Amino acid sequence: MGAVRLSKRAEADLEALPAPVRRKADEVIASLDAGELVGKKLVAQLQGLRSARVGRTHRLIYKLTDAGPFVVAVPPRRDAYR
Repeated sequence: MGAVRLSKRAEADLEALPAPVRRKADEVIASLDAGELVGKKLVAQLQGLRSARVGRTHRLIYKLTDAGPFVVAVPPRRDAYR
């Protein structure tokens, strides 16, 4: 698996996170970079994506590609699955 890549939205989401949540997101991204699968598979409209918890308030949405994990977004939990 290759290095973790971020979408423009994910980069903006990460910049806007409070410091403690950003540290947690960085830990999840480091786990992905180490080749670990984190979080759960999503279903229905979001099939093909995975969701990892980033603290209690946010989720890191990503998909696995041949080039490695691709982080789509890091939205608040209430908006993550819409």
